Amino acid sequence: MNILFDLLVCRDDNKDTFYYIDEMDLHLDTKLQYNFIKEISENWIPENYQLWTASHSLGFIDYARRSETAAIVDLDNLDFDVPQIIEPQTKDNLEVYEIAIPKDIISSILADKKLVVAENTNSKWYNLALGEKNYLFLPAQNNREVFLTIKGDKKKLGLRDRDFLRDDEIASVREIFPNMKILRYYSVENYLYHPDNLSELLNVNFDKAAYIEDITKQKNKRCSTIIGKIAVARQSYVEFKEGVKNDENIDGIIEQLESDNLEVFYPCFNMKDYFNRGMLGKYNLAMKYLVTTGWFKTQIERVLENN
Repeated sequence: MNILFDLLVCRDDNKDTFYYIDEMDLHLDTKLQYNFIKEISENWIPENYQLWTASHSLGFIDYARRSETAAIVDLDNLDFDVPQIIEPQTKDNLEVYEIAIPKDIISSILADKKLVVAENTNSKWYNLALGEKNYLFLPAQNNREVFLTIKGDKKKLGLRDRDFLRDDEIASVREIFPNMKILRYYSVENYLYHPDNLSELLNVNFDKAAYIEDITKQKNKRCSTIIGKIAVARQSYVEFKEGVKNDENIDGIIEQLESDNLEVFYPCFNMKDYFNRGMLGKYNLAMKYLVTTGWFKTQIERVLENN
């Protein structure tokens, strides 16, 4: 604590300062490690400081992997009797977690689990929904990291959002990379806020027809804006650089979005960014409830097993 308070007291006096703190996570519960290093790094350390800490903490590694201003350096297996150039570890590969847990231990602990790499924070909700099905969902920063992970490890499954991929492009991805699974709808939010999912959760208190009408109206209001972003968004899909051809034909996606049939436009409509959930406010819906329905679990499991 003396060292940490020194960070605050001297932050205006010390310039271009490096702090070295050994094993600063030893006294912490595992659940607190991530929040601790995040708080220190983002709120206690001025921009002209650097903090170096030796650690095997899962929380510290996870924070460093996700932060744009942090790096991971692995000093194991280096011969320091000769000059060394030490490069930061790549963050795109989940193997970086082996710094904290050896691969053989991970393998024995997870022997009966089907490992699925999912983008963003989706893994938390998938685990809550399908944990009892012997799936274990691992976090990845984005769909690029999901792809690179499953490309390098055929034993893992990858689960990515559909985004603006066409059905035929999804089929091509499946053919080349059978361990890559792609949602049927644009994103996981499309499943969470699907009329059928809410209908099961809320039962008689839910006006499904009015809800579908609200989604359709909001889609039509934003349709031209969404269409204008499709081509640019598709340029970032890593699959188009790995054997799947991007012919830049988005006519079919536009036709889907212009339809007023829910099951036609819904796969391409971004419910995460373009749907105002004001109509649902009175239900006080939380993610932890939305993922508990039989409908949601069945839909995601179907993607994993049959996609």
